[in-house]
Amino acid sequence: MTPASFDVGALIPWYLNGTLSDEERAQVEAFLRESPDAEPQLQMWRAVQLQVRSQSLADSGTELGWRRLRRELKDQRVAPARAWRVAAAAGVLLLLGLQTAILLRQGGERYAPLSGTSTLPAESWRVQVRFEGSATMDEINALLLRLDAHVIGGPSALGIYELAVPRATAHGDVDEMRARLGSEPLVMQAVVMP
Repeated sequence: MTPASFDVGALIPWYLNGTLSDEERAQVEAFLRESPDAEPQLQMWRAVQLQVRSQSLADSGTELGWRRLRRELKDQRVAPARAWRVAAAAGVLLLLGLQTAILLRQGGERYAPLSGTSTLPAESWRVQVRFEGSATMDEINALLLRLDAHVIGGPSALGIYELAVPRATAHGDVDEMRARLGSEPLVMQAVVMP
């Protein structure tokens, strides 16, 4: 890929994990030196990296899924002929859950976009946002209405949403947009990509 065909800033998570090729690492380092938006992105991804490393395996959802599966299996009266199928399915689900938890803990070496990312409307900023954990959908929707924004991706596994915010919302001034998002109590972190 050439630098014009993708956003080099999107490689920052893998740069922090040390999993880029030499060419990709050089591109990211050049981006970090030259782009005024690089530092906020780098800081956001460092904070995400620290949060992921601090989560315990039980927080990954695997333990809750396993408990629910055990409860459902107890509640059902399974015929002996089908019991081995249920046991096999439970084993496969457990294996997939453990594999996912291990990959999340080790920060796998795969590239993965935010879920559901779509194209960015013309004259809009792409903004990556993490909301307060206690934020309700009604509060988030009210904020989106105030900003005239809409979700174009996410939430990711780390709770990051990607928004399209019309440039007119902050009179086309990226600093004004950053200040506006920073003043919102629901917004934990925001990175505006002009």
